[in-house]
Amino acid sequence: MVTPNNGKANGRFAAGIVVLCAAFILVSAPSTWAAELARHVFLFIGDGQGPVQVEAGRAWVRFLGEEPVVDSFPVKGLSRTECAGGGVTDSAAAATAMACGVKTVNGMLGADPAGKLVDSLVVQASRAGWKTAVISTMGLDHATPAGFYAKGRRRNEYAAICADLAESGIDFLGGGAFNAGRIKDGGVESSVADLLKKRGYGLLQMAEGEVPRGRLPLWVSPAKHADGGSLPYAIERSEGAGLRRFVQSALASIPEGERFVMIVEGGRIDTACHAGDGGAMVREVRDFWGAVEEGLVCLKSRPDTVVVVTGDHETGGLEFTRGAGGIAVLQSQRVSGASFSKSYGARTGRTEEDAFAALEASFGLKRSGDGAMLLSESEQDEVRKSASLPAQLGGAGCRMLNARAGLLFRTGGHTGVDVPLFAAGTGSGRFAGTTDNTQVASILRELMGLAGAASQAGAEAP
Repeated sequence: MVTPNNGKANGRFAAGIVVLCAAFILVSAPSTWAAELARHVFLFIGDGQGPVQVEAGRAWVRFLGEEPVVDSFPVKGLSRTECAGGGVTDSAAAATAMACGVKTVNGMLGADPAGKLVDSLVVQASRAGWKTAVISTMGLDHATPAGFYAKGRRRNEYAAICADLAESGIDFLGGGAFNAGRIKDGGVESSVADLLKKRGYGLLQMAEGEVPRGRLPLWVSPAKHADGGSLPYAIERSEGAGLRRFVQSALASIPEGERFVMIVEGGRIDTACHAGDGGAMVREVRDFWGAVEEGLVCLKSRPDTVVVVTGDHETGGLEFTRGAGGIAVLQSQRVSGASFSKSYGARTGRTEEDAFAALEASFGLKRSGDGAMLLSESEQDEVRKSASLPAQLGGAGCRMLNARAGLLFRTGGHTGVDVPLFAAGTGSGRFAGTTDNTQVASILRELMGLAGAASQAGAEAP
């Protein structure tokens, strides 16, 4: 999502990752997978969800009295994420790997490093008569969802990406809106919504607590969205407007008995980690896992289903240790750091007293009293220095609360560690152990009977 930080990983972070990653390697894949075919395929991608994000998410949901859905998966493994040439990946290259089965350079969608076009498993499935769905908490023309339909585009070519989307044949679009503004269609400027209408899409809006259902093709949009077409952070929306609802809407709209493949991205995990916002991050992980639960519900009633959950890369170089207040202190955070900075910046004056009052209201951090939420003298000095700087004050609030929860972001970019992969259902044993992210596409194609499907390889990117 953001150009990765290619610096050397912090030694302590890297050492901790080795220990954590070892726990994800699982056992015993079957000796043969002959005749294993799935009719219902879910691929859940936690953007930026590395091993430590999973550990922090696990601690958070247990604090809330829930069980981590990922712990119920029978197959647990790891996925290697490097881009072509072996560097730290961005979301575009990682999406192309998982969607198309080829490594590519950072920033590229739907093409190999030489610029030759490659079809995604979603496009191939649509061509073969499958129903298809792409859902994300980010804008639907953002890198990860776009990796499943864009044709040789750079990740910031939003207008061209949306033109590819309109011709992709994807049946269900859900979650975010679009980064693209007005685009040309046959020489005439049009909004993305109008372009989709011209291509036969129905447009429905996700209302609070409802599950929209309509005739395909269909775009279910959020009632409100943040910058870049993304959904607001989970910390700022209700349970009834989460990622789970969009998955439920897709399942309700796909006719009974149809084969389908559904791609679901929890994209705001990544943006929270880029921002070093631990309180927003754990809530995004929980929201994403809620959507994953819907895949497992489907698996229970439809045995010919496979559910795969993984990340595209790790974001933030996250460490999770024992903090003075534990993960529970994150319940004191009321808004994301980004929203805090925006609202605080709208104030006039912004005195030191304003800064302390705002931090207490939004993060629970106090100047007086006792306990874990009491600001130290050095922290109070930092607040005074940041009182007139909204972005700096919001970042300080997140960092101070993170420290009390035991969370530390070592970088604002991506890292190259292997990410967890979880699988259940038909053919899930093929994902055991450590696999390359390109194998997500190749294994799913085999399970869908698409291994020999025709591709556009040979055509060159525009």
